[in-house]
Amino acid sequence: MSTDAPAEPTFQACRAADAILHGAGGLPGVVYPDGTEVGLDFTLKLRFELDLYANIRPIRLFEGVQAR
Repeated sequence: MSTDAPAEPTFQACRAADAILHGAGGLPGVVYPDGTEVGLDFTLKLRFELDLYANIRPIRLFEGVQAR
């Protein structure tokens, strides 16, 4: 398994896209041999190399659905 994340073609596709929807990353207990969480490198590469500073989570409220 390669520790390069994301693969270069995937990263270039993200760079070319108008928007990127990145859901939750990582699974509890899934780590690299050195103990580093899998998925964090993907998020950091996108943020730093594409100058993404905000982690915005869009939300839409639906009429009649109670919210906390």
